[in-house]
Amino acid sequence: MKMKQRFAFLLFNLSLWAGPPLLSQTVVTLTECNHAGWVKQFLDPNGKINFINAPQNSFMGKGSLEMYSPQGYVRFRNTLHHHRLLSEFTELSFSAIIANRSQMVDAPYIVLQIDTSGDNALDANLVFNPVYQTGSYAQNAQVPDQGLILDNVWQTWDAANGAWWAGIPPEDNGPLFTLADFVQKYPTARIVNQGAMGSGGIRLTVGGPVGIFGTDFRAYIDNFRIGINGATTIYDFEFFIAADAGPDQTVVYGSECTALTAQAAGGAEPYQFAWSGGASPDSMVNLICPQTTTTYTLTVTDSLGCTGSDQVTVFVLCGPHSNKVRLCHNGHIICAAAASLKAHLAHNDDLNDCSTSSLIVPDRVPGKLQKVKGETVSVYPNPFSEYVRFAYEVPVEASVLLSIQDFTGRTVAVYDAGIKSPGVYTTDLSAGNFSNGIYYYTLVFNAPGQTPEHATGKLMVIH
Repeated sequence: MKMKQRFAFLLFNLSLWAGPPLLSQTVVTLTECNHAGWVKQFLDPNGKINFINAPQNSFMGKGSLEMYSPQGYVRFRNTLHHHRLLSEFTELSFSAIIANRSQMVDAPYIVLQIDTSGDNALDANLVFNPVYQTGSYAQNAQVPDQGLILDNVWQTWDAANGAWWAGIPPEDNGPLFTLADFVQKYPTARIVNQGAMGSGGIRLTVGGPVGIFGTDFRAYIDNFRIGINGATTIYDFEFFIAADAGPDQTVVYGSECTALTAQAAGGAEPYQFAWSGGASPDSMVNLICPQTTTTYTLTVTDSLGCTGSDQVTVFVLCGPHSNKVRLCHNGHIICAAAASLKAHLAHNDDLNDCSTSSLIVPDRVPGKLQKVKGETVSVYPNPFSEYVRFAYEVPVEASVLLSIQDFTGRTVAVYDAGIKSPGVYTTDLSAGNFSNGIYYYTLVFNAPGQTPEHATGKLMVIH
């Protein structure tokens, strides 16, 4: 009986003695915020390893792991199997799509760092490359022919039952062998985490030494499987969670409501949704009837704790054709014709809302600042025909950004005031840059390490 046949017979009888293997599968989702025991390594300083949307429908979810090496190579290393016996591996495979390569033989490949002597030191690098899984290579190694490498097509490569090499590559007459061959020769062979990063004895690699491997190689990986004694962990590479609060909307004050709908993609389901700005905090759909133009922030958290956020602004008009102006008159909000605006203001009516909870309380006295909800701002004059001055206090060092939107929500001007030290500052805008009408402004105070503060309000231009 040949040696391979005797070894297969021995494994078969051992499996009968030990009982059936554990046939279980566990899916682990990896994103940019959770690598789950994998680490990146860049031996090409211009290389990339990114979690992105797959270029075509992937095997799992929508994402994939992009690996790009313009000249050299990059590695994604699994650190979880240090000192694991090679004989315990029952599955090892991955799926890939090659987007660009300069040499037809280039492909993503696996490297196993092996300790054969039991001293916890690296003795051999075993290499599985899809290049050697077809034709005469497969025939000589007595492994299944897995076919030619194709471009822009998802292919799955079975490394556990494929052809491996070590030291001398097959094109230089180096021998090809199976993992069973290697285990037969080295029964105590184990994975060892050693190398430039000190970890990751299972390496997923693209690229190689310049001159041996081609340039500008790009591949997408998914469905990486590691089976131990019949229990398989399936690694699903997904792009970072994307939150979508929907497009900005416009409603008419007092007569219209609207719905905010939360959506998310990427990451690991299930998702948790959180809204700020007065919307229901944990609902996917919110029916809102705002009285003032309001920006709502959606935060989505996936099951791994990764978060993404998005904002939507609901602009509130005073009438269906925006031909009236909202005023606070005797403690009540009214819609007044533009022609009557000066008369209302002369009687101390206010362009802003009657509620004292508004972030911004414009002040008709230049230089006098009023503080509401921690923000200290004044806007004068308002309405304006020549210029308007924004005066604001910065309590801690922060970058300050002022943006102006028209009544449709379109941004018409952005003024970056830069980083400001604590103090009081002013910004003047010329009315010559604007047509007659209603505008909305947003002041954003962004202090390092803190949640950005927004101050919003209404402007009116009358030439």
